[in-house]
Amino acid sequence: MDTDRYTVERNQPYCTQRWFNSNIHRRNVVVDKNFTGVAATFNKDDSGNITRKYVGDHTDGIEHGIGVYESRFNNWGVPGSAEYIAMHRFAGQFVEGKCTGLGMKSFFDGGELFCGEYIDDLRNGIGYWKLRTGAVFIGEFKSHTPSGIGTMFSCNKYKFIGNVSDWQAVGGFWYDSQNNQIDIVSLGYYQCGCKYEGDRLPGVDGKEGQHGYGRLDANTGKFYVGNWNNGVKEGYGEQKDFDWTIYEGEWKDNMRNGEGVTTFPNGSSWSAIYKDDFPVLGDGIFTHLDGRKTKL
Repeated sequence: MDTDRYTVERNQPYCTQRWFNSNIHRRNVVVDKNFTGVAATFNKDDSGNITRKYVGDHTDGIEHGIGVYESRFNNWGVPGSAEYIAMHRFAGQFVEGKCTGLGMKSFFDGGELFCGEYIDDLRNGIGYWKLRTGAVFIGEFKSHTPSGIGTMFSCNKYKFIGNVSDWQAVGGFWYDSQNNQIDIVSLGYYQCGCKYEGDRLPGVDGKEGQHGYGRLDANTGKFYVGNWNNGVKEGYGEQKDFDWTIYEGEWKDNMRNGEGVTTFPNGSSWSAIYKDDFPVLGDGIFTHLDGRKTKL
């Protein structure tokens, strides 16, 4: 038995589709934009590639209720590029088109996974977040990041229980793999869980003392190795984020400033002039996976 479902192609006229033996047959039947019920909706880029699809409840034409969406991220929104970094799926509750309520977001490449509460597409409430680097936080979230009481399994192989702010330990206790409480500072780490190895200002200890050349490793697996000036990234350096995006180039005031290259997890790259952490359009070259180069 076949079943009618309504399909909306965003920014295009509404139409119905008939699902029959897993095959989709398009029919040119106009549907009221205020449709309420189960529907499948699609977003497409300029090349016609589907970048997002949603199947689930709608109210007055808006995603509202229980649903599932799949989305692909384009490289920094590179114009004309059909190369995507990763695809993820969210299954859960929607309110007026936004993830709100309980839900689970996972990446198809086995990367990040989050299960928990959302408000307006942001992680807010209680949840479980596992990064592709292996770091895990279980606890309270606010404005999309760990913020509050929880348990953090850091990439430094140690566990922290207490108050966490943006993946940094604020107040609580560290434990080893045998659940023995440890003094992490005596092991060469900052109390927050980060670790720095390299040059320092004479007589200055703590996170503000980096000066010269050194490497800073974060709890998330993110690291920076390069030049420092009085505790600030300045000069030439390399940074690998916990999503495995790598930047090599010039820094100033802890931000990408000057010439640099960003290499994405899928292997494509963007060589550009950066200002205050972002590439300046018009002065860069994007290298595609097949070797093609696009001036941006």
